[in-house]
Amino acid sequence: SVLSAASKRAQLTQKVLAQERAGRERDLVTHEADTLRLRFLSLQRKADADAARLEKEREERERDAEREREDDTEMDSLNKELSRMRGNASALSLSLFIY
Repeated sequence: SVLSAASKRAQLTQKVLAQERAGRERDLVTHEADTLRLRFLSLQRKADADAARLEKEREERERDAEREREDDTEMDSLNKELSRMRGNASALSLSLFIY
């Protein structure tokens, strides 16, 4: 009977220890899951920020390219005007030479 009581006490002790171990393991797994969740959210925020930065850079490149096209168009127009003025100056010079 004393042996049976000691055996039951040992079994209860083992059961309590197993439950405590399971609780600690569950807490550890929960902590690891929370850590992974936070890491994921951090990476997601970084990815969103990178995407926004890349979009802004793309828009800036597009604006720069548009300005460059406008500058090229203006330069072409000025070159045509300059050529026309040179032609007029040559014609005027020739007319003055003739008189």
